[in-house]
Amino acid sequence: MEEVQNNLLNHLDDEDTARLKGRRVVVKRKFRVKRTSLVIACILVGAIVWLLPREHHATPPTGQGITDKLSAAIRANVRKFVGQTQFAEATRVANKELMEMSTSNGTRWRKGGKTMVVLHVANGKYQEWQMRTALYSLRKYNPEIKIVTLLAMQNKVEDNPYAWEKDCSLGPYSGCPMEVFYEDYTFTAGDEFVVYNRARHLMKFISELRERQAQGIDAEYTNIILWEPDMTCLRSLDGIVAEPEKPIGHQFWYMEEYHIPRCNNIAKACSMRTDKPPPVGLPMAIHVDDLHTVLGLWIQKTILVRTSDWGKDPDSGTSSWIADMWGLACAFADLGWEVEYTTRIGPHSGMDFDHTVYPETWAVHYTFLSEFKDKGWRLEKRDWWMGAPLPRPFPPIPDEANDLQKRWFAEWHEALMATYEPDSRETYW
Repeated sequence: MEEVQNNLLNHLDDEDTARLKGRRVVVKRKFRVKRTSLVIACILVGAIVWLLPREHHATPPTGQGITDKLSAAIRANVRKFVGQTQFAEATRVANKELMEMSTSNGTRWRKGGKTMVVLHVANGKYQEWQMRTALYSLRKYNPEIKIVTLLAMQNKVEDNPYAWEKDCSLGPYSGCPMEVFYEDYTFTAGDEFVVYNRARHLMKFISELRERQAQGIDAEYTNIILWEPDMTCLRSLDGIVAEPEKPIGHQFWYMEEYHIPRCNNIAKACSMRTDKPPPVGLPMAIHVDDLHTVLGLWIQKTILVRTSDWGKDPDSGTSSWIADMWGLACAFADLGWEVEYTTRIGPHSGMDFDHTVYPETWAVHYTFLSEFKDKGWRLEKRDWWMGAPLPRPFPPIPDEANDLQKRWFAEWHEALMATYEPDSRETYW
């Protein structure tokens, strides 16, 4: 188990480790850590490591060393959970290659500031039409920005009528340039949590990007904006630049511990530093080197949330579907970074409490249903697994809709009609 955890945490390379060394923990509006707690944790870990078999004292390979006190404390946090057999076995099987994905290229916190949008999608038709409309809206407001799509081929096209594959001939909203990944990660038997793929594919892509940047290729792209297919862009993303160790993202009210009992349990248990990890998620801007640093811990925390008793619903016993969102928030908490977030960045249509579109709003996130039953009007993305919503044009949203819904529908419907042909059918069945 010790070797497995080392492989996970050794994703941090020497540069990542050096950055963390001696950092004072300041997390905006959220939490501060007492140095005495960290010192005690480090002393305890040091004693444990000294008592381990001699091979554990060997110097790790160059570029993969975890030597500073903060990383030692992170290991201490990981070891709290090693008694969980299910987690241990899942991690042993799934994460053996993490150590190989790290690079040490001498480019820590390079300057440049140009933005690259990274969009991760699965190869179900359900996400294809979302991706195409998202790309249209991104291009509408950001015609020159670099966008890269990461495609998870988790469905076999020959066996699945819902599946699609890379096809750049479809035009400017086909997702190209596109990186295709054929790995489908499942960490425990029966836990087909497809979102595991996002962080794993990001890890591979960002590691390879940093290798190219070390050779002077795409070195100007230091600011990464993470995007999801069910997000409709509302503005230019110019000027949205994350400083080192200061990610910027949307605040998710349902991750705040006082709303849902499950969230309260996760918030209290997932981080060694605080019981209030930042309730932050996508869309998000983050420095490319910070993204590389956090990815291994993001995966680690996601697995913990999915497999630990405290991560499950107290009543039904089901695992959290937003475990990867929690994994990222809890990883930020352990690293002690200053995280900026607000509910204005990526509000949810029909769900968020504030129905205003602000100048600083990047996108509308339509992950939730919009419905007006008395008008017979409904738009739910999960209704359209076989293809883009029908009919096209789609019936106008009722006048009773709030300002956020109206702005989102206008932008989304424009994107839908620009990327798909009109179709009078009302269903695919």
